[in-house]
Amino acid sequence: MRQKFRMLAAFIVVSFAVGVGCGGDDGGTTPVVDVRPPAAVSDLAGTVEETSATFTWTAPGDDGMAGRAAVYDMRYSTSPLTEEIWSDGAQVVDRKPKEGGSLEIEVLYRLPADTTLFFALKTSDEVPNWSGISNVVEIRTRLPRLIRVTTSDRDDGSPTWSPDNTRIAYARGSTPEGFGRLNIFVVPSGGGDETWLTGEPWDDSMPSWSPTGERIAFYSGRVSGYNGTNIVNVETRELGHITTDPPADSRIAWSPDGTKIAYSGRDPGNGSGIWVVSAEGGRATRITPDPSNTYGFVLAWSPDGEMIAYSSPGDEEDGDRDIWVIPAAGGQPRRIAYYVGDEVQPTWSPDGKWIAYTRVLGGNYDIWMIAVDGGQAVRLTTDPAQDVQPAWSPDGSRIAFSSNRSGNSNIWTLQVDPLRTDER
Repeated sequence: MRQKFRMLAAFIVVSFAVGVGCGGDDGGTTPVVDVRPPAAVSDLAGTVEETSATFTWTAPGDDGMAGRAAVYDMRYSTSPLTEEIWSDGAQVVDRKPKEGGSLEIEVLYRLPADTTLFFALKTSDEVPNWSGISNVVEIRTRLPRLIRVTTSDRDDGSPTWSPDNTRIAYARGSTPEGFGRLNIFVVPSGGGDETWLTGEPWDDSMPSWSPTGERIAFYSGRVSGYNGTNIVNVETRELGHITTDPPADSRIAWSPDGTKIAYSGRDPGNGSGIWVVSAEGGRATRITPDPSNTYGFVLAWSPDGEMIAYSSPGDEEDGDRDIWVIPAAGGQPRRIAYYVGDEVQPTWSPDGKWIAYTRVLGGNYDIWMIAVDGGQAVRLTTDPAQDVQPAWSPDGSRIAFSSNRSGNSNIWTLQVDPLRTDER
């Protein structure tokens, strides 16, 4: 009897609900259930500028393409986005769409630099009914054209790149109050945590990273007070020394295969010159013909190992230093850059076509570059600060340099593009 009563009660409730939905004597109407989602976006497109990106697409509607939807959900990932990994993506857009059929534009800033990213979006109405994933757009962000790599209140200079392009070694000076000595540090090429390699109680300067990446040569008087070329193992910090005859009084330049080094020095019996010696040290061979000339502290070996670039006044009466190249085996020098003012501190591009250098004109120091085969020099920096000591990255995309544009000298890097000379 109780079971029959329950069945009867259920029948009455269902009949009442159906009666209302069908429009009985009380005039009720059937509620319409919205099950149609917005259309999936199919024309998402993106353009990138350094670490920002601009996206465009056609707005879907509330139902398909009709009406106005409730919200967008745009995400990105380092892998192509799918339904399975959608929740793992980083959300970058969460806003109300425009009317269906309208053009949407979204600009995103501060994206991860130098990274391949995949973007997609979904759209929902108010229920919510979600659309499918849009077409996936792949972009590659770039490093900013100008990056401040170090931010110390001490002066940083003489940058040199690791062969794998990921780190920069440099010399850091004393504190603004004059405390401390020159030290060799290493930092990620995009900036970050620094690693101290050498220093106290000696002045260690002019680092030069070996082609193998294992060692950094630097200039120091730590061996019995003798100024010369020292070596530090990047990983173990074990120290060594390269004994050269005559001794080096400049930053050394490694040959591309790492078997030789070039440097400037003075032999009491043979005068000044550019010298080449085994990377293990020993008696060096002078490759420059004029023993009475003076030579710069920075040399650069060409990528093919055939030539060495250096700065020297040559035979000019004005005494201005110019950029020269000479065969690594010795021979006749050839002048590359000889404008008004001093041109010093050459660095060779990895493709061997360009030499970047510091030009001093009217008391201002800037980074310039010139084709090895000749032509008009290109000015890369125009800041009123002192931009000096350029060093070309192994992949050819950037030049590291020291600049006091932040108040004291720090290490910066600049994207290299000979066709762009806008102020940097």
